[in-house]
Amino acid sequence: RLRWCNQLSPEVEHRPFTPEEDDTIVRAHTRFGNKWATIARLLSGRT
Repeated sequence: RLRWCNQLSPEVEHRPFTPEEDDTIVRAHTRFGNKWATIARLLSGRT
């Protein structure tokens, strides 16, 4: 199930991050630290 949700699901985008997504990740990491599940929720279509 976890592999399906994170890798095989057609709803997950398998493309490089855009500059906007990179910026979102950097800002979120500054705010939340290494809470990657929280950061992932900010990126639609990503896990």
